[in-house]
Amino acid sequence: YKFATTMYSTFEQPSELAKVKHVGAVTKVGQQTDKVTPIQLPEILSHFDKQLPTLLFVGGSGGAKVFNNLISQHAKILTEGFNIINLTGDARLNQLDKHIYRVDYITELYQPLMDFADVVVTRGGSNTLFELIAMKKLHLIVPLGRQASRGDQIENALYAEKKGYSRQISEEQFTVDTLLSEVEALLENKDFYIQNMEQSTEIQSVDSFYRLLMEDIGR
Repeated sequence: YKFATTMYSTFEQPSELAKVKHVGAVTKVGQQTDKVTPIQLPEILSHFDKQLPTLLFVGGSGGAKVFNNLISQHAKILTEGFNIINLTGDARLNQLDKHIYRVDYITELYQPLMDFADVVVTRGGSNTLFELIAMKKLHLIVPLGRQASRGDQIENALYAEKKGYSRQISEEQFTVDTLLSEVEALLENKDFYIQNMEQSTEIQSVDSFYRLLMEDIGR
């Protein structure tokens, strides 16, 4: 900071940091127009009920276990009210059945399944959070606790909740009952959260950030 002329931040910083310019997250998400349907998608969706909302659980390589365990233990009650997509990171859990798709790893299916989801249940990584905001996708954050991380995911979750983008719940309080309660609150207040994400100024395209950077360099 001492030697910088300008510093760019993803999150808003205290006003006394005069050199810091808050630009938000730089992402290509939400700007793609050339969508291609993967060959596996129709088969997966044929197991889903279009009348039910779809929950997508994504926890990253180290954070999916708590989601995997909850779904394994409560698959019956969850699939009675929802279609479930569970990105597990564990091939032993792979499953395609009535109202449920569990898979260890996907690439070309990731965005189509994300588009199909009504609510995403995720950890508190900043990249994923801002991608969800860019997509205007309802989401519930279950951040990694301080015992398993630096605490940054907790801070990210609090920030997103304060901005009105997200709902969040601690891992210690994460049960099937609290999950269902939080998802219900998201769906009931859908317009509130989507409007806040639509009005967010914290998403930058690569092109817009490049223009800003060139303007600042030219000064």
